[in-house]
Amino acid sequence: MSRRALAAAAVAAALAAPLRAAERLSVEDDARVDLAAAFLYSAGGGGFGAFSGPGGWSREGAALARSGRAPEQTALMARLRARGFDGRFPLQYALYLSTADARAEAAPAPSLFADAAGGADELAAWRAALAEFSALTGFRDWRERRAEKFRGLARGAGAVLDGKGLEQALVDYLGVRVWERVVLIPSPFVARDRDAYWIVETPSRRPTVVVIAGPRWSGGKPSLGTAEDVSEDLWSEAVSAAGYALIAPCRAGIDWAPDVCRGAPNLGAPEDCAERLWLEAIEERLSLRRFGRVDREQVRRARRMPAYGRVLAAMTAFEARTEGDFVSWGPRLLAPLTRSGAPPECSSREGPAGLDPQLRYWRAAYLEGALERGPDAAASAELARLREPAPR
Repeated sequence: MSRRALAAAAVAAALAAPLRAAERLSVEDDARVDLAAAFLYSAGGGGFGAFSGPGGWSREGAALARSGRAPEQTALMARLRARGFDGRFPLQYALYLSTADARAEAAPAPSLFADAAGGADELAAWRAALAEFSALTGFRDWRERRAEKFRGLARGAGAVLDGKGLEQALVDYLGVRVWERVVLIPSPFVARDRDAYWIVETPSRRPTVVVIAGPRWSGGKPSLGTAEDVSEDLWSEAVSAAGYALIAPCRAGIDWAPDVCRGAPNLGAPEDCAERLWLEAIEERLSLRRFGRVDREQVRRARRMPAYGRVLAAMTAFEARTEGDFVSWGPRLLAPLTRSGAPPECSSREGPAGLDPQLRYWRAAYLEGALERGPDAAASAELARLREPAPR
């Protein structure tokens, strides 16, 4: 997902009344993510585990990896990688662990992680290997002795983002916040340009958007770069969350246009391609407004997608709106991506079997975000119904 370009004159009117809630972007250092990335570095995890920093950082990271390296762990990682539990999956799964010792899940992880690993037993084997790696290396103590270095990386990232309003700029553009917060987790064990993103769905709350990022190194010190460097990652997954809320009530009624995924490398599902197209258009606008420029190569890549011009036209109409938000405009924003060019049928009404769990979750997330704009009795009543425990 990514990108940018075009004017902001019509946008100003649409953004004149930003949401009142304060920016919800934080930078956190997370030992669970560091443990998973360090294990990948030790066991050979497809490039997502690394410790490429210079000097002391690099020597310390390499020594830790060597102390925990075991043939059986390398064999396990190779087996899981062959099945598809590779790349970002291990880092994303770490977000569900209860502690940095990796002995249990704090909350049940989505089934896709077990599916990617080859079953629940293989996922449990991965967890056991992480716990063994933690014990062999004394990872908790190792990290605590270097706590100031890890906190310094988080503080540095926080200083880059402080006062930039990146999350709030996206909320103002979309007109609604469907996530609870956006969290940036920097880790020196994550290779630069191998960032991982995830949306953690939390029962009875809006989801948390998480971005796990690896630093660049300059003068022996780690840095995530500028706010502009980080903005793409932060906006990308948050737009995906908004896209889920938009598509959920329309999914059954969408007959996708045949060219929705044309020109979008590595994307095969129409929903993923739709999110990519929206993100390209949104980043184009926001980058111009926030930083005064766009990435021309990224814009050229976006414009190779045949559907992109139609999406830009729809987003221009959205920016000139006098009511509604990104989600409530869903049928109109989906229209250029349907076979007929007409808005699909969308409904959040419960049928005889009740709402699909995903539709229920994302509808509630949307309503909670919409209520940040002010009181609405009908929306509050619907949210209360949706948040009631599902009948067994």
